[in-house]
Amino acid sequence: MDSIVCQNYPYYEVIIVDGLSSDNTLDIIKSFYGRVNNLKIISEKDNGIYDAMNKGIKNASGEWLYFLGSDDYFYSCDVLDKISFYFNNETDVIYGNVFYEELNSLYDGFFSNEKLFFMNICHQSIFFKRKLCNKLGEYKINYPCWADWEYNFRWFYNKEVKRKFIDTTVAFYAKGGFSNAKINFNNDNFSIDRIKLFSDLTGRKIYFIKIKQLYYTIRFIMKLKGLWFSKN
Repeated sequence: MDSIVCQNYPYYEVIIVDGLSSDNTLDIIKSFYGRVNNLKIISEKDNGIYDAMNKGIKNASGEWLYFLGSDDYFYSCDVLDKISFYFNNETDVIYGNVFYEELNSLYDGFFSNEKLFFMNICHQSIFFKRKLCNKLGEYKINYPCWADWEYNFRWFYNKEVKRKFIDTTVAFYAKGGFSNAKINFNNDNFSIDRIKLFSDLTGRKIYFIKIKQLYYTIRFIMKLKGLWFSKN
């Protein structure tokens, strides 16, 4: 919340979707009344993170949407100001980098069709036009761990969606987040479904999988060990 309040771009609303917290979360949030002009609080039982994100979409009134987890924060106080320069009718999705604590480096630059198949774009780096979200539909809560990856498949491989990568750091992505903790793709069968999804959405065969998977696996390990020097 502090990283939001400090933004020098003033035209935003904040929607807190809380799953009936039993700690002092609501008291902390309410302390921001008066500091945030447009603050909405939804506190009720939900069916996980992506159900909460769907509620956020339904309650949003702004033209653009952004999702920030409770353990993440904006990288600097001018993030919204930088990104707002690209808020126009020529773009449906804007994405940048996050600073990934586990890698101690930026993650993860420009994405190609093949790269997205093996690595997800952090939702903490993505800004969506709200009209696009209404068109794409909701996050699928039957993917409890990787629904954001499936959602990214839907817009990234859609030729009608105008996307733009901005080489700027949007947020600090905390180590030990939900997806991080449940890295086993078999938790929600996305490892199986993404092959079919990729083929259906792109019309392309998966001939490159073994070579590309080896490349991205080596790349990720080298980043963890601080041996990968390319900014992308």
